[in-house]
This record gives sequence, C-alpha cells and structure tokens, in this order.
Amino acid sequence: KGMDKVFKGLKKSEQITAKAVNATSRDFKSRAPSWISQEVNKQYTIKKKDVATSKKGTRVKGKVKVAGVVLDNTEIQYIGTVLTPTHFKMTPRVRPKKSHYVVNVEIMRGKKKSLPSNVFLGGTGSDIQIPFRRETKRRLPIKALKTISVPQMITQQKVSKNIQKRITVELDKRLEHNLQRFSKK
Repeated sequence: KGMDKVFKGLKKSEQITAKAVNATSRDFKSRAPSWISQEVNKQYTIKKKDVATSKKGTRVKGKVKVAGVVLDNTEIQYIGTVLTPTHFKMTPRVRPKKSHYVVNVEIMRGKKKSLPSNVFLGGTGSDIQIPFRRETKRRLPIKALKTISVPQMITQQKVSKNIQKRITVELDKRLEHNLQRFSKK
C-alpha cells in the first residue's frame, strides 16, 4: 500500500538532488575564479585582481552524467604573457635620484631577491617604472625583464594541488548548502 509514497518520495529526492547539483555547478562557474586567485596569492605576491583579469573564460568541455543528473564538465581558462617584476613586490618602484641602487623583487612569498647589478629602472610615462637589463657592456641593446605568467603560476605543482583541494572543499560546502536549500521548499 505504501509503495506509491516511497516512489513519490524517491522521485522528489531525485529532483532535489538534480537541482542542487546544477546550482552547485553554477556556483563553481561564479566562485571558482575567486578561489583560484586566493590560492595563487597565497604562494605568489601578485594581486588577486591581476590573476582575475587574465581569466579568458569558462567553457563547457562536455557533459557528465552523475546519479541520473547531467552535469556540465566545466573548464576555467587563463591566458597571459610573462609579467614584469612590477606586478610583484618590487622596490624601488621609481628610479631613485642617487646613481647606484639595487632593484629587489619578491615573486614567491617570503623570498625577496636582488636583481643583478646591470638592471636599471626605465621610464614608461607612468608612476611605476619597468626594470631593464643591458645585453652587453655597451649602452644599447637593453631588454625588459620578465618573470612568470599567470597560467604558469596556476599550473605550478604546489599551487595546483592547493587549488584542487580548495575547490573540492568549497564545492562540498556549496552542495550541502544547496541540498538543504532545495529540500526546504
């Protein structure tokens, strides 16, 4: 006699699960870039805004069926060229008036390094000047110093592992929240 109620309850439970999983998928698209920026910022001295601006977009790589629910297999893409030391903690930021100075940069948190003595700051017309290096002992040619790109930071082994852990933990929280939210309705 009670089988109809059981089947009805199972169907409702399946619908709630489907809604919760889809909402969690949407949460991933909107919140994961922030989580990625935070994890990169824990390892590197780059601003979170600089990581976020190199995000190319979010795209669906395919569909995955989990427990009767079709999910988007989502990928967040980051693009970018190698950055200059100005994106990190570089001192001095503007060429000092004295003739001899050393340019220091902290790319990895807690690891400040001095750049070679043939590095100097060149004017770009903005508040911050870019470090250049002489190629030879002569005045010219010079070359702008470059460091690392945002995609390289994200795919660095330790950062990548931390990003995966963070996404797993945060999505578990979001799924639990969404399950509770849809089961109340």
